[in-house]
Amino acid sequence: LEAKAMSARGDYAGAKNLLEQDLSFWRRVLESSDTLISKMIATAFINRSFLLGSLVLRQVPSEHVPSVMPAAWIVPISDSERSMRRSLVGEWMYMSEMLRRSRGVSATLEKGTFVSKCVVRLVLPFFRQQDTVNKSADYLQQMSVMLSAPLDHYEHAVNQTAALRDQTL
Repeated sequence: LEAKAMSARGDYAGAKNLLEQDLSFWRRVLESSDTLISKMIATAFINRSFLLGSLVLRQVPSEHVPSVMPAAWIVPISDSERSMRRSLVGEWMYMSEMLRRSRGVSATLEKGTFVSKCVVRLVLPFFRQQDTVNKSADYLQQMSVMLSAPLDHYEHAVNQTAALRDQTL
């Protein structure tokens, strides 16, 4: 809104600066995301940044548009920004910690309802925590490798991850 107000006053340099700062911030968040949700939020806000920025440009006289449009708008997304490795590692770390904490859950379930007692006695003896952690790490590693494909092969990479998901489930 401030960029829109600045451009309405003719402060095109100020509006451009604000638009550049906004996009730069969200691209840094995208690159440094340790979880999938933060990566999704950053992506949504990058899209929002372009949408709101385009509204600013619509009110600018055409001869001044080049002086308002941030140079960062034409910079392609980098491999490190696009990479899923960091956020998939973060998801694995979170899942691993939740599995470690689940050991105390079995004692709670043992004191619970008939169904929870059945789960403890019938299912948990077959559950191998470390095996689950290892298989999850392998699965997420494969996903990360597949998704590190060049952009012109990305559709195929996404299809590969869907096939891996179906095969793993």
